[in-house]
Amino acid sequence: MEITTKARNAEINDDLELYASRKLEKLSKYNNRLQNATIVFEDGASKDNTRSRRVEVVVNVPGQTLVSEEEAESFYIAVDGATDKMKRQLRKLKTKRIQKHRDVEKFSIAESEVAAASDHDIVLDDSHETVSGNRRIIVRTFPLKPMNTHEAARVLESNGHSFLVFINDQGSANCLYRRDDGNYGLLAPENTVD
Repeated sequence: MEITTKARNAEINDDLELYASRKLEKLSKYNNRLQNATIVFEDGASKDNTRSRRVEVVVNVPGQTLVSEEEAESFYIAVDGATDKMKRQLRKLKTKRIQKHRDVEKFSIAESEVAAASDHDIVLDDSHETVSGNRRIIVRTFPLKPMNTHEAARVLESNGHSFLVFINDQGSANCLYRRDDGNYGLLAPENTVD
């Protein structure tokens, strides 16, 4: 990772530059896709003497630029604070990337199981591709939210859908659906209705 150091209204000694570079090099263990980093030292950033030293860290990863900054009474403390903030941002970014990858794996496993069980074509709900020949199975993914039956009925009334899958208070999956007569029906495993 290439590290660039800049100073605004400040003189940076070699020890401080080395300290900051070492801190930034340690960021690569939180995200191995770091391209380059810039650290900016600014003196007199605030009129308050306890926060007059400001450090800004800018890190480039593919597709994003992350920025963290910290003001403190010394550059060393500000470097620590700015790099700690950057660590949190990099962890969050990596967690999102991993979670997205896991969600895709879960979907592909579910898709392959359904495809093996039938001769229907499977299409994601948000895709606009047309499939000729076989019938289509449109797959929609959604988060399961814990709620009781009354809350589920309110959600179903407000969103206008014909059914809602949710987790009840006992932790089992239920399906509340709108009947043709305007009432609601509840599909639930035995001995789990609240």
